[in-house]
Amino acid sequence: MKQSRQIARFAGLMTAATALSRITGLARDMLKAYFFGSGLAADAFTVAFRLPNLLRRLFGEGTLSAAFIPVYADYRLRLTETESRQLVAAALSLLTVILAFITLAGVLFAPTLVQIFAPGFRAVPEKFDLTVRLTRLLFPYILFVGLAALSMAVLNSHKKFFLPALAPITLNGSMIIAMIFLCPLFGESQETRIYALGYGVLIGGSGQFLIQIPALKRIGIKFRPYLNWNHKGLRRIVKLTVPGLFALSVTQINIFVDTFLASLLQQGSIAALEYANRLMQLPLGLFAVSVTTAILPKLSEQAAQDDQEGMQSTLTYSLRMIFLIMIPSTIGLIVLREPLIKLLYQRGAFDATSLKLTSSALLYYSVGLFAYGGVKAVAQFFYAQKDTKTPVKAAAFAMGINILLNLILIQPLQLGGLALATSLSAMVNMSLLLYILHKQKTKRMDKRRTILTRKLWIAFSKILFAAAVMGIIVHYFYGAMFRFQHANIPNAIMVLAAIAAGVVSYAGSVRLLRLEETDAFIYLLKSVRRKITSE
Repeated sequence: MKQSRQIARFAGLMTAATALSRITGLARDMLKAYFFGSGLAADAFTVAFRLPNLLRRLFGEGTLSAAFIPVYADYRLRLTETESRQLVAAALSLLTVILAFITLAGVLFAPTLVQIFAPGFRAVPEKFDLTVRLTRLLFPYILFVGLAALSMAVLNSHKKFFLPALAPITLNGSMIIAMIFLCPLFGESQETRIYALGYGVLIGGSGQFLIQIPALKRIGIKFRPYLNWNHKGLRRIVKLTVPGLFALSVTQINIFVDTFLASLLQQGSIAALEYANRLMQLPLGLFAVSVTTAILPKLSEQAAQDDQEGMQSTLTYSLRMIFLIMIPSTIGLIVLREPLIKLLYQRGAFDATSLKLTSSALLYYSVGLFAYGGVKAVAQFFYAQKDTKTPVKAAAFAMGINILLNLILIQPLQLGGLALATSLSAMVNMSLLLYILHKQKTKRMDKRRTILTRKLWIAFSKILFAAAVMGIIVHYFYGAMFRFQHANIPNAIMVLAAIAAGVVSYAGSVRLLRLEETDAFIYLLKSVRRKITSE
């Protein structure tokens, strides 16, 4: 129970910071939809920003952190503080050199990159040229956000989760300010105003790194050049990162295929995919990413102590927590997808066509929400044991499934087919990772004890039942209010009331079903409330 509460507290800190970040991110997307909708400029910016973002996913969403944190945990446990700091300095210095080279290459080869990722843009020269110019403007973003990600990994290792998770607010805030105050200065057309948004990205990206420097100094970490290519710990990190690079390539091939195929569909498809993905990422980022980020340092410590039973307990607990939130979130997004999109996005340049495209993508993205979170949690178990190869193999297999399903589903479902293929491949990925863990004979444990415990299956079944009940109640509750729309009930009131009804019904169901994860989740929410109100 103590371990569960510790993870819940750390996840609560992450969730509190992430909640603030996601709120500003949602405001940013609402403004973007208002100013640019899903037209030519929005498509061009989405592709241009996606190119450096593909690399950001390497440095910001798992691979580098998964390689760095276990090695750093070993150094802090077994070696001196000075040697630990030298490891951080060596990693920061090497990362700076690599990212500077990548940035230069991205600027020089921008036309080739756009041609590869969005070949459909060639049919509209104005769109292609705008995308190339925006790509060159945005590529330096990877340098700043990569350094910010490594700083976040260092702070997480010291059990400091709130500030690193808060850092993305600087990006969101900068983009919001750029759209409100700079866009009007750049002209009347969307094609010229979109440059202001690009400058907002660069300023916000640098802020993500700079905001963490004071916290690093407080734990004795200073940003000083230390180019020691033969550093033993650095070689271990690079060795662990190489399989992660293959994992990155697998993930980005999926994104590349989605972007490639969406560029061949009607205009606005790429931007609609992005809007839907951002909405789907809201519950995923708030809870699943918070939980999985919080458990990696714990798993790394347990792995360093060869505590296999403790690792299993940590993982199964985190999976139950993720399912507790992601499954009802899936049902809620499916039932309320159109009202939510109308509430958040439909104004200004975001028209009925944008609504239809985004709603279709959100429906099929939401199906795989619990699997996205599950993959992140199970992969941490392997990373903590310095096994970065197994997640790569599972992801490679899932990638093949995703590409095959893309080609099968795009014809009947158009944009929705691309989203559904992503969801189904995530389920395959999670199932394969769980199967591998199930078959593993963990050290010093009864061979019959595996990750796929009876307790996990029972929890999953109860959560699924409670979420189904919630979905039925929300569907009929919103439908009843919709029939009284002649009474001028605003859509915002109807959506919020339906969400409230869903939360109450779901909370009542899980209580009646006596899910023990509910207590830990309540403790997590209390941690969120205390942190937010104390700031």
